[in-house]
Amino acid sequence: HAAAKGSIHWAQVAKCLKPHGSLVVQASRPQGKDDISERLSSLWGSTHVLELTELSLQDEDSSTTSVLLAGPSLPSISADEWHHYLQSPHGAFRTGCLDMCLAQKSSCVRVEGILSEKEMAKVSALANLSQKEKRNIEIRSAPSSDAWKVTFVHAGGLLECDGAWLRDKIERTARSVAEQQGWWSNLEKLNLRVAEYHSQEA
Repeated sequence: HAAAKGSIHWAQVAKCLKPHGSLVVQASRPQGKDDISERLSSLWGSTHVLELTELSLQDEDSSTTSVLLAGPSLPSISADEWHHYLQSPHGAFRTGCLDMCLAQKSSCVRVEGILSEKEMAKVSALANLSQKEKRNIEIRSAPSSDAWKVTFVHAGGLLECDGAWLRDKIERTARSVAEQQGWWSNLEKLNLRVAEYHSQEA
């Protein structure tokens, strides 16, 4: 942690990190970040100083905290490591899905015929039941029209009660595909997050 100018012996830091290594610095003030970034750049060059911007996605004010990663050889970091060291201390949670680099190499899998016509009719009836609560509906085509309507079928525990059969069928299919494709490290943690029913009119 660096709170003020001169609080770090930069030459000693550089010596400790030779020939390989990296340093994570947290700056609590914007001016502190700029000063530290300049000092780190003088040691290893500006291309070896990175700001971890994901932690800065908040209103810009004097209390904003910046995290800098610098060193002679910057490490590669997986999504799991990023979460463990940088996100989880702030109360964030991770689902356990693939790292982004692996997910980008995967392909979409289309599974046809999961629901029969009779089952689709039951899904429509479930959506109509959910629509009795206006807060369960979102108009995606607003404000130009109401042609695209989304109903959140999971709201109010409806999916768990009246739609348990649908939840189970989707989960079984998702688990099967995830296992075949090697998408998930722990299938026991796979859960439905939302259930949306989309209706569109010309």
